[in-house]
Amino acid sequence: MVNMRGFILILGCAAGLAAQPVFAQRFNIDFSGQYSSPSSSYGAAAGQAGVWNAINPGGAVALNDLSGGLTAVTITVSGAVEGWAGTSCGGDLGALISDDFYNSGPTWSVVVNGLSNGSYTVYLYSPMHPSESTGTMTVNGTPAASIKGLTCGLTLGENYETVQATVTSGTLTIDGTLDVGGPYNIAGLSGLQIATTQAAIPVGSPVGYSVAALLVVLIGCGFLLRRRA
Repeated sequence: MVNMRGFILILGCAAGLAAQPVFAQRFNIDFSGQYSSPSSSYGAAAGQAGVWNAINPGGAVALNDLSGGLTAVTITVSGAVEGWAGTSCGGDLGALISDDFYNSGPTWSVVVNGLSNGSYTVYLYSPMHPSESTGTMTVNGTPAASIKGLTCGLTLGENYETVQATVTSGTLTIDGTLDVGGPYNIAGLSGLQIATTQAAIPVGSPVGYSVAALLVVLIGCGFLLRRRA
């Protein structure tokens, strides 16, 4: 039987575990539903298999995590409409890059709210469309070059681009600007993956605790309870 001292210790351990922040989230996002969405076994360039969220321009939409669980993280696409290439590359790749959102200028934006603070690798996918590029982009202020997918494939700098982004206030903002005077007269995005960069997460941030730290708490509590039994 646990005495009052043991009971207080249990409460303290439970509070310590509850205070441990969650790790940064990961999401797969497919823009437009013309060709449905990739299967959950498809990891795309990030190698990040899991549920894909089908998102169209409009108001804020809550995102599902890789397991399909609904989260408090929301995404909003502004300054664009739903689009598609007219033909699909086929399979999961076609479901990802053969449809998109787009506009004819000057800008589009994607805002993700409610993210855990930390460092992320963001994968940006170009539309497979003869008249469309992503436009020149920024991700939380970090510049990313305009890309244009001309083939059914995943080639860095052509079909997709990656950007390292730091989230400090729960928000990830991606802006795109039509390339003035360029060969493409519309700009948009076909897909997006948000992947955690654990090694770059600063110690002390809301995602700075490791699994090892949680194990230390559990082992320590168990040891103390055993001594006081």
